[in-house]
Amino acid sequence: MLNIILIKLKRAGNSKEFSLKSVDFTANILTDKTALFLGSNLTYGLSSLGESFVDYLWQKDGLIGIKDVENNTFLTHQDSFQKGDSYIARFQKDLKFYDPEVLVIEISNKDLDENIALGDISDKHYDTQTIIGALEYLISQTELLWRCPIIVYLNYKNDAKKHAQLAEKVLQLEQKKRISVIDFSSDKAISSQPTRREFRDIWLPQFENELKEVLKNG
Repeated sequence: MLNIILIKLKRAGNSKEFSLKSVDFTANILTDKTALFLGSNLTYGLSSLGESFVDYLWQKDGLIGIKDVENNTFLTHQDSFQKGDSYIARFQKDLKFYDPEVLVIEISNKDLDENIALGDISDKHYDTQTIIGALEYLISQTELLWRCPIIVYLNYKNDAKKHAQLAEKVLQLEQKKRISVIDFSSDKAISSQPTRREFRDIWLPQFENELKEVLKNG
């Protein structure tokens, strides 16, 4: 298993030419703004030497990105490796003490891979054992605590049918709630385990544009 991980990390897209040092800082609307990133492997940058799009946003734009990540954990309210490592549990325990100007939520691939129920959109009672219920809970709590813009993103490529069902629900939620959605799953230039190059050249511009838009609109 260790050898497989090392081979993946040695991919050409992770070479030094695509490291954080390959981008220059330019002050803009994102500079010194604070964004909280709640996520798992992608937000951390597990397949890209720990350098994800969050780090490139800091290097290039001066965005203060707070990574709250635990690799291979659930968005839904259930433990993976230890008690309290899910998104919901982390949010309830620690994150309410922050005061971000934007919240970015990664939809964890683990939930779909483990066949966690997708769930339904609800007005009041959020089933945090389901993906949509957990997402709605986080959105509702963010509205109460911070009243800040929310960006939700996904990059699920393991099962086209599951992704389509999830994307449909998330887009419905986008119409109901004050959130923005970025779906990297349909971009063939992006792998299921993005490299530094992918984060720098594809993810970074999209997140820059989306973050600027939501901050501009409040």
